[in-house]
Amino acid sequence: MTEERKTDWAQRASGGYEKLGWVSANNLLNHMVNLANIQGGEIVADVGTGSQAVLNAISPLLTSGGRAIGFDLSPDMLSRRDEKANKQNVLFLADASAIPLPTQSVDVVTARMVLHHIVQTQAVISEMGRITKPNGKIVVCEYVALDKEVWEFERRVFDIKEPERHLWTGPQLRELVKVGLNGKSPVPGSSLSYAV
Repeated sequence: MTEERKTDWAQRASGGYEKLGWVSANNLLNHMVNLANIQGGEIVADVGTGSQAVLNAISPLLTSGGRAIGFDLSPDMLSRRDEKANKQNVLFLADASAIPLPTQSVDVVTARMVLHHIVQTQAVISEMGRITKPNGKIVVCEYVALDKEVWEFERRVFDIKEPERHLWTGPQLRELVKVGLNGKSPVPGSSLSYAV
């Protein structure tokens, strides 16, 4: 391939996005919701919310004190709120490396199939840690290669299809999250947990 292709996620047409199998895969959404362990009154922020599938799965579990907030870089994706979406979900056009929320203001931060598109992944993970309250949770759902051999094959495929895409094995992604959070909870003495 002679010319490098780069996906512009802010401008990406999202017309077929909802038709991708993993977008509406209930097993992934249910697993994320279970890991988030929503009790009702939490403030939840979804980074790279896209068509708001994660928020739509979580918002019915929230009580009047809870709030579901989504961020995405693409105005087109944010406009794709479907008829099942909770109209109380708050949506922001924002870059994940500069989330417009105060430090330690969110109980649960989710990111589903978005980190592999982000150039400065560790900076975004650090930002997710910044907005998470002490004892809060970060739940990340990403595709990972089963092992190094599979990773090498898939890397060659993505070098042709989507060269800027990140690809990790499970241990590599867990290490990336750990490093992005500076190897510790964002606040001394807190027990921030994260699931990858």
